[in-house]
Amino acid sequence: MKTLIEGRSAIHRAGIASFLRQLVDGLEVNEVDSLEAALDVVLTVSDLELAVLELPGCSGTPLHLLKEISDAIQPAPVLAVAHYKDRQDVIRVLEYGAAGCLVPSATRQETLTALRRVLDGEAWLPLRLLTQNRRNASLRTALAGRPREQTPEAQHAPRKLS
Repeated sequence: MKTLIEGRSAIHRAGIASFLRQLVDGLEVNEVDSLEAALDVVLTVSDLELAVLELPGCSGTPLHLLKEISDAIQPAPVLAVAHYKDRQDVIRVLEYGAAGCLVPSATRQETLTALRRVLDGEAWLPLRLLTQNRRNASLRTALAGRPREQTPEAQHAPRKLS
């Protein structure tokens, strides 16, 4: 299985690869240290089956690159490891194409569950984000029935939530 792991530190990338090796035999990992380099990989490496991207925070993260990577790698999923605490920021990550969002404080079991679910074609979020507030309609909308294909008109815009 060909995988792309993007993260600022080698320790982060090695950790994600270690978790994936527990789930997948024959893992081939392409490691990069920036979203720009990740975009180059998805445009040049064929048959990628998963991308795991580290997003340091909304203020410093060019979400348009997440969208471009997500569009280029389709139908393979993108799992974001995001340093966000606010549900609205996580919703934006989903709107820009991530199949799931994992927080760095996730437990070992949460990380394995997130990877397994995203590889199985499901969306995934940490339970604490879903239970943070009783009004979760926009988050459920972001996760439910997400199309994996975009029309040409929507290629450069995030998906809108209703």
